[in-house]
Amino acid sequence: MKYSALAFSSLLLCSLGFADQPANAKNQGKKTELRKMSSPKTHSLVPCLVDETKWLVYGDFLYWEVREDQLQFAGDIVGGIGPFVNFVNNNNPGIPNKTLDQKIKVKESSFKWRPGFRVGTGVDLARSTWDIQLFWTRLHESTKAHLSDSANGILSTEFPLVTILSLTGNNSGSLPMFANNAKNKWTFRFDTIDLQVGKTFFPHKTVSVKPFFGVKAAQIDQRTRTKYEGLVGTGQDANNNNFSFPLVNTVDKKNNFHAIGPSLGVDSKWKFAHMFSLVTDFSFAAVYGKFNNEIHSQITAQGGGNTAMINIKLHNPTYRIRPTINGLVGFDFSSCLGKSGIISVGVAYEVQYFWNQWQSPSSVAVSLVNTSSSAQGDLMMHGLTAHLGFAF
Repeated sequence: MKYSALAFSSLLLCSLGFADQPANAKNQGKKTELRKMSSPKTHSLVPCLVDETKWLVYGDFLYWEVREDQLQFAGDIVGGIGPFVNFVNNNNPGIPNKTLDQKIKVKESSFKWRPGFRVGTGVDLARSTWDIQLFWTRLHESTKAHLSDSANGILSTEFPLVTILSLTGNNSGSLPMFANNAKNKWTFRFDTIDLQVGKTFFPHKTVSVKPFFGVKAAQIDQRTRTKYEGLVGTGQDANNNNFSFPLVNTVDKKNNFHAIGPSLGVDSKWKFAHMFSLVTDFSFAAVYGKFNNEIHSQITAQGGGNTAMINIKLHNPTYRIRPTINGLVGFDFSSCLGKSGIISVGVAYEVQYFWNQWQSPSSVAVSLVNTSSSAQGDLMMHGLTAHLGFAF
């Protein structure tokens, strides 16, 4: 439940005690009846003349940063590849009898601040203090990142098997399997629809609390594409002559999660000045759905006028329950709009957290060895939420 719903319901109930004086005894009796149905401690907000039911419409502007774990795509080798070459190139055959200590700075996908929105509607039953809300939250973005180091070399996190074999089995004098350039693109599509039913209580004349329950539906689609350039392969021709050839490795990953489940939470509002209030929101949901995980690795080699291509495609759908929480704290200004309408304006800091969202294996080699599980990354979104809403 976003803070707009709580602001509206609080105003609707509290305004019952401040309605204009009726002109006749019949209206006076109706006004007295309405007062009895509202809490005696609610004489604190806006004196709007209201009906029994109010329709709510609102929109939120979101300016959030999204962060997803387990999206590392390359490592920059500190000090260059010289230590690796000296490690594998030795006069004695087999594994060298020495230890190599090497530092690598890991590069992950780029995360930036991006705009999004939330729109909602609902109905507020003023006499019963119940309300029903339906809202849609949307945040889509696409970012790019790259790492280039032709002098020192780049370790591909998507191609570790070839790299390891190069380090331990290469005594011919050629360099291990390092790239000199890596390009990464991350695409993120987040859409949720929430249906919530809440009831407002007034423990104090300046405080309102609204517990609620409902249903959350989520569609979270993520994709990454990483292209590694500058890889070098080695081979032998028909005359047993060694030769080298360029390699390009492109890795596409898809990590889509579509789920639905129950939610519950509580809103609160504390009035500290005329028309101004501090608002909070906390909710929890457990959604069950399908992870559609795919990985496609393409390796292209060119040499002697020929082009060789290897395609590896993996598909591993799974069904899981995932918990999620939402928290918000901010300020709200609410006022009458005409004789019976209400306008609400607010600003808040909001955070949403989804556990174990990234399910795609870290590499093709890992997925071939263990297809049942992989490193799982949590999803966090946080930032500014600006609100504008109306009740009529």
